[in-house]
Amino acid sequence: MKLNWVKRLVCVTLALMMMTVAIMPALAVGHSSTLAKKGDNYIVIAKGLNVRSGAGTNYSIITSIKKGTKVVFQKEKNGWWYIQYPKNKYGYVDKQYLTRSNVSKTGTYKTTSNLNVRSFPRTDAGIYGSYKKNTKIKVLQLNGDWCRVNYNGKEGWVASKYLKK
Repeated sequence: MKLNWVKRLVCVTLALMMMTVAIMPALAVGHSSTLAKKGDNYIVIAKGLNVRSGAGTNYSIITSIKKGTKVVFQKEKNGWWYIQYPKNKYGYVDKQYLTRSNVSKTGTYKTTSNLNVRSFPRTDAGIYGSYKKNTKIKVLQLNGDWCRVNYNGKEGWVASKYLKK
């Protein structure tokens, strides 16, 4: 009787661990850590990016800005970026729809220094390995200050500020 209870507990624990591993990459993208400093330039990579009056989807939409629009990072609040957009206007946006102006689309880039490849787009995420300076790498996805790459068959993330075309 006691053994069945232990088996069930182990099965439930394993199932929860497997579900956590499956959803972590999706969670990591929207909540990536920022490497941005006030005054850094970014480009909108979404077809239309809603600018909101506050840091969250529950705030009203001020406007929508087009893909390719240049914006300037001001600060971060609760995972949202407060930006300056054309005509000296300000508002909050979801940072995953912006990328540094030096990495404006997916494709091949060169590293500007030795560069760690992390398991998630966060500075505190585990490190899979690293690229040496001047290594050509293929960017698969843009996410704020981070780029998703394939590193030795694994999905990894690198800081976009260390890449150039």
